Amino acid sequence: MAPYLNVSGKDTGRMPTPPSSLKSFLTGLIDYAGLFPPAELPLIEAIEHYRRYRLDADAWMLSRFIIPVSQLAALTEHIDVSGNNYFDTGTAYSLLGQDGQSGSGFLKGIEQDIHTVTQFRRLHGKQAVLDIFEVRLPASDQATHDVIGQASDLLLAGGLRPFFEVPKGADWQPSANVVVTAIGAYNRTRATAAIGFKLRC
Repeated sequence: MAPYLNVSGKDTGRMPTPPSSLKSFLTGLIDYAGLFPPAELPLIEAIEHYRRYRLDADAWMLSRFIIPVSQLAALTEHIDVSGNNYFDTGTAYSLLGQDGQSGSGFLKGIEQDIHTVTQFRRLHGKQAVLDIFEVRLPASDQATHDVIGQASDLLLAGGLRPFFEVPKGADWQPSANVVVTAIGAYNRTRATAAIGFKLRC
């Protein structure tokens, strides 16, 4: 990482104070993805890094810890064995749901993930805020509007706000247009925007 230099050329060890407009844009912008490439840290090590970064002077840019729903059980087991609480009360986490190969399989996976999250909440209460759910849509499903609508109903009822991602592929742009249209149609049926689109950078 490049050093942060002041006018004297000395490394200050922290990011210079940005203009207020830029700070408003950057505040809480960055989710922590230490479990994924390039770092690919073990779960507990990633959480320890995240907790340390939250104490940094530039922590105002840091938002949620990204974790697959499938790893919540492993985290619970580790806490039970070690007795060490790896959650700061009120810390927010962004959940990654399981992919599905078809509309029916996708919805079944959603139901399973909601069950896992519900069980985790019962065990750990308010130690962790689990309210954002990111998931990749099936590549082959033709009923995108219906699948997004049904999945959104399930997730919102489970206290999770969904963000849908288009599968990778050469035709991702037309698929993205269909998904964004479906999301817009769903949100128009509600008082406030309830679901969103995930664009992987």
